[in-house]
This record gives sequence, C-alpha cells and structure tokens, in this order.
Amino acid sequence: MSGKWAMRLEGTWDRGIPYGELRTRLLTLIQIARRQAQLGYKRARKRLANLYVLFIQLENAARVSEAYDAYLAYLETGQRKVWVRVRKHRRGQRQRLIIIPPDIPKPDKCPRPASLAAVEVFAQSIGLNTHTLRYARITDLAKRKVHPALLGKMTKHVNIKWLINYIQEREAEELLEQLVMGDAEEPRD
Repeated sequence: MSGKWAMRLEGTWDRGIPYGELRTRLLTLIQIARRQAQLGYKRARKRLANLYVLFIQLENAARVSEAYDAYLAYLETGQRKVWVRVRKHRRGQRQRLIIIPPDIPKPDKCPRPASLAAVEVFAQSIGLNTHTLRYARITDLAKRKVHPALLGKMTKHVNIKWLINYIQEREAEELLEQLVMGDAEEPRD
C-alpha cells in the first residue's frame, strides 16, 4: 500500500483517502486474512482481529479506542449495538453508540486483539493512521448531505465548529481541484 495511501494532507493527520476506497480495501484484507486463518496461519488471526477493529472504526466514524472497546464488548456480549465511553471528554462518563457491522462474524468465530496499541501499530504497518478512518467516514456522510449537527452528535464532537471547519476545508479543496483541472485527467498542452 503505497502512493496514495501514504500521502498526508497538509496540516492534518488525515490522509484524505475516500471512504469507499478504504472500505473496499479493508474488506479485501479481511477476506485474505480469513482465508489465511482457515489455512492455519497463526498471524492471520491476529491480523483479522486488528482489521475488525479498524473496520468498526471506519463504519462508525469512531476513535480507534472506542472501536476497540466496542469490539471487546461484542466478543463478551454478542450484542451488535454497544455503548462505549467517549474518549477526549473530560466531563463525566459520556457514552456513544457503536454498531458492529454485519461483515463481522459471530463472536465465537472472532479472534481477540492483543491490545489497542497493537491495533494502532498494525494500522501504521498497512499505511493508514486511525484518524484517516474516522474522517473518511465523516467526509462521506457530509457529502451525502448529513447535517453537521447530526454528524457532531453521532461522532460526539464537543465543538461542532471544528467539524464544520474540517468539512468545509475538504469541500473547498475538492472544488478548487475541479475548477482548475476540470474533467481532464491528463495535463493540457
């Protein structure tokens, strides 16, 4: 995973990879890891656990720690709707809903991840950072015209101004690129 996967947007942690591309790539990696696990590769089960956490994070626009906690709760309870503690909040014990996607099998067939740090290191090893996963989904939902206030509630952003600013910056960059480049993919002579 090189090239576009390794690029980082100036001034952010985000690498600007589209949600659809990330989703397809993670599902492909999950399928490969499942096949390898069935063949008896020991590392494939660890990889699979890490991929499941990253996929939960992507689908829910969650922080990686929230996705990790949700996955562990899913393994224990088997419930696909899980409430987890929100990170980055100093006030009280705020919680948010995380929904385990249907692409993740029943808990008895799921491996347990080693640790949150292992998931983060794994993400780096495949050319991602966890911030990219969260904001790819937020950007996708914004493009689908989901109101920023709903996005803020869903993702538990404390200050909606930051979320709106992020969305506007991405939209402005895309608009500028469309205006300058037009529909042409090749440079004009």
